Amino acid sequence: GRWVKQLRLGDGFTSGPRVRSERGVLVTNAPYLRPSLVGATRYDGQLDPGWTVEAYRSGDLVALDSTDSRGRFAFGLPVRYGENPVDFVAYGPLGEVRQFNSTYHVLSELLPPRQFEYGFSVGQCLTPACRATGNLDVRYGVSERWTVRAGVEQFWRDGLPNRTHPYVTTVLSPTNAWAVSLEGVGGASAAVGVQFEPSLNLRWAAGYTAYAADTAPALAPAGLRSAWAFTGFVRPIPASGFFTFDGQVGGTRTATGVATTARLGAAVQAHDLRLAPYVRLQRDAAADGMATTHPYVGFDAFALPRPSLGPLFGAVWMRAHVEQQIDGGPQAVQVFAARPLSSGVRLEVGVGKFAGMPGATFTLTLSSYLPAVRTLTLVSAPTAGVPTASQFVQGSVLWNRSDGRLTYAPGPALQRAGLTGRVFLDQNGDGRWEAGEPVVPDVRVLVGTSTARSDSSGWFRVWDLVPFEPVLVTVDSLSIDSPLLVPAFGSASIEPGPNRFHTLDIPLVPAGVVEGRVRRVTPQGPEAVAGVTLVLTDRRSGARRSFATFSDGAFYVLGVKPGLYDLTVDPHVLAVLNATAQPLRVTVAPTPTGVGASDLDVLLTPKP
Repeated sequence: GRWVKQLRLGDGFTSGPRVRSERGVLVTNAPYLRPSLVGATRYDGQLDPGWTVEAYRSGDLVALDSTDSRGRFAFGLPVRYGENPVDFVAYGPLGEVRQFNSTYHVLSELLPPRQFEYGFSVGQCLTPACRATGNLDVRYGVSERWTVRAGVEQFWRDGLPNRTHPYVTTVLSPTNAWAVSLEGVGGASAAVGVQFEPSLNLRWAAGYTAYAADTAPALAPAGLRSAWAFTGFVRPIPASGFFTFDGQVGGTRTATGVATTARLGAAVQAHDLRLAPYVRLQRDAAADGMATTHPYVGFDAFALPRPSLGPLFGAVWMRAHVEQQIDGGPQAVQVFAARPLSSGVRLEVGVGKFAGMPGATFTLTLSSYLPAVRTLTLVSAPTAGVPTASQFVQGSVLWNRSDGRLTYAPGPALQRAGLTGRVFLDQNGDGRWEAGEPVVPDVRVLVGTSTARSDSSGWFRVWDLVPFEPVLVTVDSLSIDSPLLVPAFGSASIEPGPNRFHTLDIPLVPAGVVEGRVRRVTPQGPEAVAGVTLVLTDRRSGARRSFATFSDGAFYVLGVKPGLYDLTVDPHVLAVLNATAQPLRVTVAPTPTGVGASDLDVLLTPKP
C-alpha cells in the first residue's frame, strides 16, 4: 500500500543512511527496488542562430532541436540514477559540424519531487559493535534537485555507554554539473561534500568530515578527529577515450597524529595493451612531531588476447602489477594469465611477491557460469606457508507455473525475477496463443541484456532479472527461419515482480512484400529514377522504414506486416530533384497469392 511497501523479519539490514546488519524487524514505504528512472531533466546549451542539434545516448538518436534567434537550444530527456551522458552533434548553416557531450549526475540520495519516505528498524546487532540497534528515518524530495533527510540512530551496548544520534542531511544539485551534500549527526560528526562534473571528460569531488571527541564512539573509529579527500579525473583528448589522468589526495587526523596520502595516475592504450602508471606519496606525522614520508612508483598493465598467437595462446588475457618504494625496495610484483577453457568456464593462474612476506605466492582461480550452476574455486599456495583453498557453488531450482516445468538458474532465486512465454504464429491476429496455433522454435528473444531461444514447444525462459525494473523485450528477426514472418510488435516493456516468472507470449504474423517503381515525368514520357529514397510509414504506430530504388527505378521491401501505410519520397530527394510526388496510401493485406502490395507507381513531377 501507500504507507507500507516492505515488512521484513529476521536477518537483514537497518533503515537509515548508515546500513548495519541486524536480526529484527524493518518496516518502510520505500519501494522494494527503486526504479532507476528518476524523471526528465533539461539539457541546454548555447551556439549561434541557425544551427541544428542532435542528441545521442548510447549511439541512439533521442532528440532533435534547432537553435533560436539567440542561439539557445534545449532538450528534455529522461534521466536515471548515476551517470546520464549525452553526446551532441551540431550542424551549422554553412556546413559546419561540432561534436560535444554533457552529463547529468543524479545522486542516489535524491528522491523524485514531492515524494515522502520513511523507514523504521529495530533488532539485535549481528556484530560486536553493539547489543541492539534501532533507526527511524524520514526523507522528502523537495524538488527534482533537492532532497532532505532526518532521523535518529540508537545503539544499546554492553560494557559501553549507550548512544543516541539524531541526524539531518540535505543533498542539492543546483545545476547539471554541480552537487552539494551536507550532514550533521548530533554528538558524532558534521560533513560537507562538493562534486563538479560538466562532462565525461572532467570530474572532481571534495569532502570534509569533522568528528566529535567521544571516548566510546558508535559511528566512527575511536580517536578519529577529521577526514578529508579530493579526487579528480580528466580526459585531455576527448577523441582518445583511453588516455586519461586521475588523482586523489586525502588525510585523516586522529588523537595520535596525522596521515596524508596522495596519488597521481595516468592510463593509455595502444592496440591490445593498456598501461596505467602512477606515483603515490604516504606521509605519517605523529602527535609528538615525528614525521615520515615515503614515495612510491608503480604501474598496472593489461594485455588483451591476440588471436595471431594461435589457438592455445591467442585467447590468453594477462595483467601485471608492480610497485617500487623510491627510498626502499620493491613492494609488490604480481603477474596473472587467464583464458577460457570452454563456454562459461575460465581459468586464471598467477604469482606474486610482496614486501615483508617470505617467498612468493601462487594462485589458481577456476570460475564457471553454466546454465544451472555457477562456481568459483580459489587456491592460494605460498612457498613459505600453508596452502589454502575455498569453493563457492550457487544455483537455483525454479518452478515455472506457465508451462508447468522445473527449470534451473545459476544465480539466486530470492529477490530476483524471470520472464517466460511462447513464440507462436498468430493465425487469427488476436495477439494471444490459442490451441491449434503453431509454435515457432529456435527464435532468439532479447530481454534487456539477456537472451534466450524458444525450445521445440515454443517456450523461452529468462531468469535473474531485477524486480520492478522496466526491461525491454525484443525479437531478433534474423533468427526467424522464414523472412515472411515478423514479430507482431517491435518491442515491449515489462516490470516483472519478484520471486516468480512473468508471462509474455510473442506472436509472429505473416509479412509480405511491397514493390513498385519510381518514375519521373519528362517530355519524352515517364523515365525510371535510380537511388531515390522512399519512406514507408505505418499509419497506426508511426514506425518508419527507409529504402532506395534500384538502378532501374524499382523498389522491393520484404517483411512488411499487414496494415495501412503511407509511401512517400524523402523530402531531401525532392528538393535535390526540384520535384513533387503525391503520397501513396498502401494497404498490406492477405490475398490468395500471399501478403503484400505490388505494382505501385510513384511519379515525380518537376516543379514549375
